[in-house]
Amino acid sequence: MSEIRVENIIGETGVDAVKFTKGINVTGVTTATTFSGSGASLTSLPAANLTGTLPAISGANLTGVDTYASEETVDLSTVGASNKIFNFTNDPKKIEVTMYRGQYASGNTWCMRLRKGSIDHTTGYYDISRTGQASNNSTSIARSYNQGFWQMVNSGWTGGSNNITGTMNITRIVQGVYTFDAHWIFHYAPSDNNNEQYWLNTHGEVDIGSNACSGLKIFTSNSGNFTSGNITVRTITG
Repeated sequence: MSEIRVENIIGETGVDAVKFTKGINVTGVTTATTFSGSGASLTSLPAANLTGTLPAISGANLTGVDTYASEETVDLSTVGASNKIFNFTNDPKKIEVTMYRGQYASGNTWCMRLRKGSIDHTTGYYDISRTGQASNNSTSIARSYNQGFWQMVNSGWTGGSNNITGTMNITRIVQGVYTFDAHWIFHYAPSDNNNEQYWLNTHGEVDIGSNACSGLKIFTSNSGNFTSGNITVRTITG
């Protein structure tokens, strides 16, 4: 093996770059002020050693990245009679539901179903909730077995001034199989002047078969109206 020791190599014109038409293998440190080309063949770059300012990245060609596919916020007082359907595309792998002071007519409870095509899935829903009261540390459990819907809050509370705030995530495990977990705070309407509050944890599961999930339907158990509050439903694909 031969060795050449020089301080500078330049092209024959004195200004052109030297061409290595067969490539070049470097085992030591390589220093450059600029790079050109797409960089598509660069691999295994250690993040800890990358410094400086990166140019803006659009992300248009990135794959495998979670993005919100849809987002819809609803004033529940405008929904009216008994149900609201959120329609989805692309069979989302996660459905995120956020609610602020949701309220419905007295004598009803919160219910929901996943949809496939243009219809509700109406079998095989399981859910369980645990509630706790801060003032006396009491807890209660409610559960539903192989039902026709999930209860967003399986608590048995049916008062017309109940307020529910919190977040629920419905996650697709494999095609057609879903779990959900929710964390809520319950309190009475401010006009009731009542400081009684509860925390609620609700969990569930369902298998809707091989069909893609096309929507989420929320409804009241006895066809009573939604009366106030806001709900946002977002879907995530990837």
